[in-house]
Amino acid sequence: MGQRWSELVGERGWWRDPDLTAPVLARHLATSPPRHLATNTTYLSRALNDGLGQNFNEFVNRLRVRAIQVELAKSGPPRDVLAIALDAGFNSKASFNRVFKRLTGQTPTEYRRRQELERSQLQ
Repeated sequence: MGQRWSELVGERGWWRDPDLTAPVLARHLATSPPRHLATNTTYLSRALNDGLGQNFNEFVNRLRVRAIQVELAKSGPPRDVLAIALDAGFNSKASFNRVFKRLTGQTPTEYRRRQELERSQLQ
């Protein structure tokens, strides 16, 4: 179930909500089709922990960071990193930078520069 819920959260974009909590996500799952995926907070937490090996915060932060990585890797005029982070659901620059560095091993600026360098080497 953890994997299926992960797909649904990704598809619906619920991870972008800066106020998303496990109870809020459980309500989303309970009130949105397909109904057979409805759950409560306890079962949701257990499925994420057992099925994906992540707690709720780790699960949501990974979805957010993946989306930010995609945005930072895009060519063209660069968007402000903080604006990207806020659009992805982070509440503050400090928490975003801390989570991004922990999950990727790089700061957002380092990640963007590396992506730009890789693109220029391919040309």
